[in-house]
Amino acid sequence: MGETFDEGLASELAAVLRDNGTWQCPTLIRLHTQQFPLRHAGDPRARFMHSRELAAWRAADERFAKLPEATREALEVHRATELAVTRVLHEEGVPMLTGTDASGAGWVVPGFSLQDEFALLAEAGIAAPALLRMATLDAARFLGRDDVAGRVAPGLQADLVVLDADPTLDHEALSAIGGVVRAGGWFGREALDEMLRRAEARPRAR
Repeated sequence: MGETFDEGLASELAAVLRDNGTWQCPTLIRLHTQQFPLRHAGDPRARFMHSRELAAWRAADERFAKLPEATREALEVHRATELAVTRVLHEEGVPMLTGTDASGAGWVVPGFSLQDEFALLAEAGIAAPALLRMATLDAARFLGRDDVAGRVAPGLQADLVVLDADPTLDHEALSAIGGVVRAGGWFGREALDEMLRRAEARPRAR
């Protein structure tokens, strides 16, 4: 895939996807943890995962560690192509979403992995304002709920993530969560940290 990648052909395909209204969700973090699991094995956020799940992830790591060097080199080339394809899709106007496949996939830690996805999409060349839109208004459009969600406006659902920095300037601001408004309630940073402490104390298996 990496050796035969043709950006012109990729653009042609992206135009077809755009014109057909075919949505794309790259899930780059899922691909990264699948292709380079050993780089994620020391993730401190794994403390939120159940021991049975971690055992399965580590067993997969052991199998990955035995792959030949040629395979590892091919995966590096493949990753560069994934980023290039993602950039082309965005530049051609293909409707896109942010997602992670956090359904038991090794080293994809629910919640936090979306922040990882923002970083990888930014590495692919997608600017901060577009990332913000992908995670909010475009997600609402995909679900057919843009009349009630996806924007901050009178009459819409007031479920909000309140950030400590401007997400239109830097994708890292999307991870600077100061608080959450959910179902009419306010959960500040202290309350969110307490939720994390409880999750760490009693991790659940899916």
